[in-house]
Amino acid sequence: MRSFKARIENRTRAKASSERVITWELNREISAKDELDHARKGLAHQLQLQRKIISLQDSSSAGQTGPEDLRASLAELRHHVEGVKAFFAGLTNPMLYNEHISWSQRTDESAAHEVFGMPEMLEMILEYLSIRDIFAFQQTTSQAKTMVTGSPRLQSLLFLRPDPVEAPFRQPPLDALAGLELCRPCPRVDPTEVRVVVLYQKTRPKLGENYRRMLVAQPPVHDMDLTISCCNGNGGRQRNVTIGIHCDTGFRFGNLLDLAVQKQMEHRHCPFAELDLHDEDGFVRPDVTFVGHASRLPLVTALVAGASSPWFRDVLVPGPTTDDFQQELHQYILHKQQTHAGGHIIETVGE
Repeated sequence: MRSFKARIENRTRAKASSERVITWELNREISAKDELDHARKGLAHQLQLQRKIISLQDSSSAGQTGPEDLRASLAELRHHVEGVKAFFAGLTNPMLYNEHISWSQRTDESAAHEVFGMPEMLEMILEYLSIRDIFAFQQTTSQAKTMVTGSPRLQSLLFLRPDPVEAPFRQPPLDALAGLELCRPCPRVDPTEVRVVVLYQKTRPKLGENYRRMLVAQPPVHDMDLTISCCNGNGGRQRNVTIGIHCDTGFRFGNLLDLAVQKQMEHRHCPFAELDLHDEDGFVRPDVTFVGHASRLPLVTALVAGASSPWFRDVLVPGPTTDDFQQELHQYILHKQQTHAGGHIIETVGE
């Protein structure tokens, strides 16, 4: 009786052990299948993510990406990023706390952070902003500045990085320079001409460092002609004075502004200036014009610093018109011409 009971117990234990082995093998097969499916899903998300980024880059280069397309693409990219993150999170247990938080609950991984973490996507978005807005954006954080300064595409759009000579010719938009209003002369249109006029003002005009480094055109203009209004007037004292200037790296607005201020100071006592170019102190207030020509022939109009610019709003005031002052100024102009002809230093009105 005892041996029979022992045999029954042995058979029961053997059966239970066999069932545990079968269950373990079955669970292992199911787990392996789940891991394989999980890996396939992660790989699919990765491939879709790569294809979407390449597609966005191609459509952006072709100019076929609009704001609505960007929003839809961002949602799709976010979905694939979550899929890839879920795959890697399954390989590393325990999962990080952030992986258990839904997208809407995360405060440190907002949609903006996701976009800023993808330089390609951020670059495409910034291309839709104005030059002034991009300069303002890069001042927000060190990461933003690094991204803008490190992007050849954005540096070219900002006129900071020279384009190759075969690139289409273009000039900064009319509102590109902060503190300087630009206008294009009409009806004259010369598709090869680049024209910049710096009007006279008593105080030296200020221009931010970013704007000083902007090229006056793309591709860069290396040769320009400089003329000064006091020596190129319409009266009897007209002199055709044109100075050719050259810059190996291409002219930038800072170069032209510094040279214009220098020439304006040198011509404060110009003996060939017309009456209306003198201020109330007898000093000449000449404008300086820079003219260059593009090597290509696209449709582009001239770029001119307008007289309505805030730079010059406080100094473009009507000069004195009293008869006594007019006579005194005429005598002073004759004195300047005689002094210049004699090779002497020209004195001021007060002297």
